[in-house]
Amino acid sequence: MCGGGPKGSPPAAGSCDSGLKRDDFPMSHPAALCQPDDLLDRLSSTAERVDTDSDGRRVAWRIWGQGKPVLCLHGGSGSWKHWVRSIEPLAKGNRVLVPDLPGYGDSDEPAEPTSVMNMARDVTAGLDSLIGPDTPYAIAAFSFGGAMTAQLLQLHANRIRGLFLCSPAGIMAPNPPPTAKVRGKSGDELVEAHRFNLGSIMLADPALVDARTLRIQHENTVQARLNQLKVKRGKLLPEVLDGFTGPVVSIWGEKDAFVAPGTMETRVGILRDAYPAAEIEVLDGAGHWVNYEAAERINQMLLDFLARLD
Repeated sequence: MCGGGPKGSPPAAGSCDSGLKRDDFPMSHPAALCQPDDLLDRLSSTAERVDTDSDGRRVAWRIWGQGKPVLCLHGGSGSWKHWVRSIEPLAKGNRVLVPDLPGYGDSDEPAEPTSVMNMARDVTAGLDSLIGPDTPYAIAAFSFGGAMTAQLLQLHANRIRGLFLCSPAGIMAPNPPPTAKVRGKSGDELVEAHRFNLGSIMLADPALVDARTLRIQHENTVQARLNQLKVKRGKLLPEVLDGFTGPVVSIWGEKDAFVAPGTMETRVGILRDAYPAAEIEVLDGAGHWVNYEAAERINQMLLDFLARLD
């Protein structure tokens, strides 16, 4: 394990926050996608930045706060920034550990063959070095983080205190929404592609497609190197919950673009059948990135959930 320095440095105005060389990612960086943001820049500067090693593969971590550990897992083609609106509230009484999952953000790609289980092995190796190999922890997972959680339950079954799932993958087959390609685009065309994708994939409220979310979407896309369609998924959450004894909370947005029309009840039913004690809520008006779009509600629910674990 090696530290990247106790504190990071916020990106300069008009720059994008990326730990990888721009030459590795042939994409332009219009000013509209690289605006300063008080919250993003503050979190970047206050994070404890640590790289862990798994058989020579780096996993990049950002850590805030003190207390019992909470592992926050981001969505596909994402990074720690998917939890940007939750980190500070959580860090007031918890140790919040947010990795860039292998193949995303500042982390190296996972071992081949590329699978969610191999990604999870790199994460658990890093977590063991950060909190110890026997320390219990809670999981908060968004989207693809739900599929990752299914693998962690197989690797750390006796250590996971509870699951708080936001729009989780790993329940049933997703319904991929329309997306605009961004590779090879520049200037206004690139900005509009990101704007379309945020509205089509992530957020139901058009007002939230703003300078901050455009910057997050751009930075995440620049550093995403995995083709998720080619990643072997492994077991789904309903297959691995048997025997788990901790609380499970799952939240979806009513307008989640990955849930095909008329199938939300089916998705909820699958989770209930697998874990009858699961607490499930569908939030009116929210989209897929529910932990961002409904952050105040989600943060309070998550804090209440963690308090119950004590």
